[in-house]
Amino acid sequence: EIDRLMNYALEYGLTGRLWRQPLRRGGEELASEMETLRLAAVEPLLRLEERMASANTLDDQLTALWTLLEELDAARKLEERQRAAVEMGQMEAANECAQVWNRVVGTLDQLHQLMTGPCVPLRDLMEMLRESLAAADIKPLPQSGDAVMAGSLSHLRTQPVRLLILLGCNEMR
Repeated sequence: EIDRLMNYALEYGLTGRLWRQPLRRGGEELASEMETLRLAAVEPLLRLEERMASANTLDDQLTALWTLLEELDAARKLEERQRAAVEMGQMEAANECAQVWNRVVGTLDQLHQLMTGPCVPLRDLMEMLRESLAAADIKPLPQSGDAVMAGSLSHLRTQPVRLLILLGCNEMR
């Protein structure tokens, strides 16, 4: 659906503020179909924009971002992708799904823990998020199927654990 909407946007020059207006180009049937998709894509962002406009603190801004993730049901959708990848034997893709979610949540947590106070200009907040996410290296370690997977236990839970090695563990109780 998103590919079809993006193709429509490219074909009919849908950019900027035009995303806020009902779609009418391409005939009544196509415009109606694309309008449904546009609303599904744009409405959560409009609600985010309203929450950001009413935010008084950075905490309010981060809460607005988290609310967007909840509205989009992002955690469940990534988990479904992860499960589907496991079922298809694509362990690298499954691990990447877990890493993406952990990185997004970790970034929001870090901002929450490191910064307090009044709102940050949206441009600055988006730049901080962009830099943090861009610094992430999302990939399984190592990348061959016959090798040992290394990572946090939450990343490895996509398949049964046959052997678990705890590095740095001096005592067993």
